[in-house]
Amino acid sequence: MKKIIKINLIFMLILVLALPLFGKEKKVVNFQMVTQIPASNNSEIVTLESSGDTLLNESFEGTVTGWTYIDNDADGYHWGIYSEQAPPDTVAHTGVKGVGVYFNSSGNDDWFITPRIGIPTGTTVSFSFWAHSYSSSFLEDFNVKLSTSGTSISDFTVRLDSVTDVPNAWTKYTYDLSSYAGDSINLAVQCVSIDEWYLYADDFLLIAEGSVGNTITSTTTGGIWDEATTWIGGVIPTATDNVVIDGTVKTLDSYIDLECNNITINSGDSLYCDRYGSYGVLLNIGGDLINNGTITQSDLYWNFGLSVKGNITNNGEFSNKYITLDGESAQTITASHKIEIRTIEMKNGQNLIAGSDLVIADSHLLFNNGEFVIGESKTVSLYRTKDDVYSWTVIEKAHILGGGTVYCEYNFADESTSTFPYLGGYSFEDSTTVENVTLTGTITAFEDFRILSNVINRDTLQGFGHQYGDAIIVEEDFVNDGVVRELLGGYGNSKLTMYVRKNVVNKGRWENDWVAMDGTSDQSFTNEGELASSFEFRTNVSSATTFQWYKDGVAIDGATSEYYQYYYVSYNPQNYDPYGEYYCQTDAGNSRTITLNDSSATIVAGFYATPTTGTAPLGVTFTDTSNGIATSWNWHFGDGDSSSSNNPSHTYTTAGNYSVSLTVSDGTNESTETKNSYITVAEVVEDSSNWTTLHPTPTSNTIEDVQFVNSSIGYACGTKGTLIKTIDGGD
Repeated sequence: MKKIIKINLIFMLILVLALPLFGKEKKVVNFQMVTQIPASNNSEIVTLESSGDTLLNESFEGTVTGWTYIDNDADGYHWGIYSEQAPPDTVAHTGVKGVGVYFNSSGNDDWFITPRIGIPTGTTVSFSFWAHSYSSSFLEDFNVKLSTSGTSISDFTVRLDSVTDVPNAWTKYTYDLSSYAGDSINLAVQCVSIDEWYLYADDFLLIAEGSVGNTITSTTTGGIWDEATTWIGGVIPTATDNVVIDGTVKTLDSYIDLECNNITINSGDSLYCDRYGSYGVLLNIGGDLINNGTITQSDLYWNFGLSVKGNITNNGEFSNKYITLDGESAQTITASHKIEIRTIEMKNGQNLIAGSDLVIADSHLLFNNGEFVIGESKTVSLYRTKDDVYSWTVIEKAHILGGGTVYCEYNFADESTSTFPYLGGYSFEDSTTVENVTLTGTITAFEDFRILSNVINRDTLQGFGHQYGDAIIVEEDFVNDGVVRELLGGYGNSKLTMYVRKNVVNKGRWENDWVAMDGTSDQSFTNEGELASSFEFRTNVSSATTFQWYKDGVAIDGATSEYYQYYYVSYNPQNYDPYGEYYCQTDAGNSRTITLNDSSATIVAGFYATPTTGTAPLGVTFTDTSNGIATSWNWHFGDGDSSSSNNPSHTYTTAGNYSVSLTVSDGTNESTETKNSYITVAEVVEDSSNWTTLHPTPTSNTIEDVQFVNSSIGYACGTKGTLIKTIDGGD
């Protein structure tokens, strides 16, 4: 609820005249924080004069959703909504509200980011907004940036403009975004002023013109898709029409495919396949799909398919039979809710971008050798929740990369059942690869799974338990912080072979059946944790016919074959001594050097935490990654609390920056790691949505007694305009 602060005009004039005597002082204005909430473009605030399809029209006069701020300079002041007061037209270009950001004497780095916006294909697109500097003596600077992948700062790789010395008068800034037709984008205004005052902006408008077709909306009662009575105006949608589902629209089995351009299912409404025949239904979507309601079908056994050429945004229930992503270039899925689709196929081998964290359950993702791009700070979680033959959860023929996290887990109590989500394919050519990602949860490799560069396993990496065995090919350097193992209770041969072609560091537990050292240049396997696997050293010297293996320069008796095998390397060095340098002397020259290093006896503290930032109360999980066999742990969380658990959880209740330390011991030696200012806890922004403003209707220019009531926390303003508490903490 808007809070109105009325200040006597004479007092205001005195204040303005006195400001130069005191330098920059924070202006007392009505201020409402913008919060990070699920993206939505459904604001119908102020209708600005425009033509074409309006994709974004925001003047901040009513409920505002989907916008994001980032206070990257961490000064506590960020973009927010300001209410108009004297003099007029200060914070609002139209209406009485606009957005603004306060100065930072060391330099602003404050981001204001639009909701996710799908740009229709084949259109001419124009983006504009108005901005001005609060004072002609303090002119502001800003950048305009664009992202096609998300709202993290690193996602904004396109700079549309760099504006310096923004005028004191309201100025319109316009940009042609036609080259992004067919993409989903976020736009950002980044304030980069240095020691100025206030930057204000208002009236953000994004318009698409061209072959976007008509917009056809269903009646609130809904009906059958291919019946005219279902649609307002009695017109059944065609391929060029944009569709809005505003009721329950059903699709029935038909020989005829249904079609539209963009489609939006409103909150509380649904697109529903009600099978009564045997043919199935295919809905061809030439543009973007936005689901804020429900997409489902009466029985997942029968076909309800969607073919989508644009991007997908899911903020509701999504559980149909299959989706074919049929775009000519990369497509993006952004979702705040779970996606549960039997099959998702990238038909043309194009890339799929995770525009947000994604939760995917009981789905088969077939990429046809395309890329699955998971950006930094994003997580794709895969679950298998149904124990039936139709509910496999798998990513097949994909190249997963981007700096993010892949999380896999099962929802059954018995680990011995083969119900894990898995990654991989039926052959090397169909295998799934991972590069520059972090693996968490239970990652299950099906037959052939390849690890490229910059991959860390945090939890469990295991074989699928295929009757003919499984293979994980480690093509580049690899770090294991978790567990590498066989599938528990697998069937058949159920053996996992790790083919290592570069270097490995094991900081956790490594206990699969075989490790084949299969590189072509010098390579090493360094054990800093627990190791319980058999090793096979491969010569890999072409044209060689005679072989003699050496360890630490001494010939190994009987080791005269192309492969040298060392059975079951134990993590107990008292019983086995596999560590050293190996090479094979052949009649075609010596092989590369293969080194097994044992650093497990050296205790070195190490850890990481998830998450490391957030608002109070912030629950944090700490994970020990120490080298060596630790027998005791001593954690200090920086707020006076401590723990002796190996992987503790701790809740921070007060805002601040906290240094964390871990001391580990193996009973003889100890080691400490300290991470300074490792955990950042921010204050919770006060929710002012239920404030109530009580005021009389003014009959003259005289300020009457005004009382403000905050129904959420009970603060009030006194009379005669005396201010007791402001929203932004001013005085």
